[in-house]
Amino acid sequence: MSLKLSSESVTLELLTVIVTLRIDGLRKEEKIMATKFTGGCLCGAVRYECSADPIFMGNCHCRDCQKTSGGAYEPDIGLPTEALKITGAVKYYDTKADSGNTLSRGFCPECGSSLL
Repeated sequence: MSLKLSSESVTLELLTVIVTLRIDGLRKEEKIMATKFTGGCLCGAVRYECSADPIFMGNCHCRDCQKTSGGAYEPDIGLPTEALKITGAVKYYDTKADSGNTLSRGFCPECGSSLL
């Protein structure tokens, strides 16, 4: 999911990678996850590798994310675009978000795994 946030003074582009995290019970000074992490789709046709700390992490509870995940929320991570390397073909499905912005969801065209 590619998200562009704008304000009067700052425009921030983020590429969000969906991963499952457990962050319960961590103190603020503890690192939530390793700086470098890798992952990919179910069939292995698409892989990703990130070499930077996340900018943000959270769970989105909007109706679109609920429909996409099939649950109450979708876990999201905002990453610096330049730190993310993606190998393999990714297909995107665009929808209009509640904000009016275009929301692009990336998935593997072979197995359908939701990735970006």
